[in-house]
Amino acid sequence: MPPVRFSLSACAFELIPHLGDWRFGRIIERDRNAAPEPHDAEGHEYGEYAMLERNELMTRLREEHAHAEKLDEKTIRLLAIPTLGLALLGLAGPAIVGDLSPVWLRYLVVAFGILAGAFLLDAAYLSLNSMRVQILFGFGSRFLLDLHNADTEFWRQRYLAKDLWSQEKMNHRRSIRNEAVYMTLRNGFLSISIAVAFAVGGLIAEHICV
Repeated sequence: MPPVRFSLSACAFELIPHLGDWRFGRIIERDRNAAPEPHDAEGHEYGEYAMLERNELMTRLREEHAHAEKLDEKTIRLLAIPTLGLALLGLAGPAIVGDLSPVWLRYLVVAFGILAGAFLLDAAYLSLNSMRVQILFGFGSRFLLDLHNADTEFWRQRYLAKDLWSQEKMNHRRSIRNEAVYMTLRNGFLSISIAVAFAVGGLIAEHICV
């Protein structure tokens, strides 16, 4: 059985997924900006993509474009969950807290309720960020001009390979954001569950003791 490794950064990303979204997003953006031009791509990762046929590269580009659209739609649809969660929290929270007599228990439930609200707001913010227009590679006039100005089929494939690699990076960025939204929602509803458990436990204990 492999040893279990404790990673402080992994725990931090689990507790605050927005940190992971920010950090890995910067890494992906840095790698993409540092990618060499096709004429200097010898030894770079996307240089291997040029070994594919031109039709295969074009097919992969279309697949990545469709994948990007699906990821954005999926992340935006998640916006409905924090909206509903915040509405329920605002309606049910005061009623639940008002019936708790121990002050310390009331403060505890309120604290977890505030934490849940913060997670849900953050999830909504991350989902809204997916509505921003992002770069689409292998598309537009500049892309066609690069292919037209390439001297040989070899260089055309290099340009296609770079755009495919760049689009894959952008889709990886989208996947990370989608995962961050999911993890933030998970933390929010876990906080709500803890708050409800304390509140219900307190009410049950109060009725038993009466």
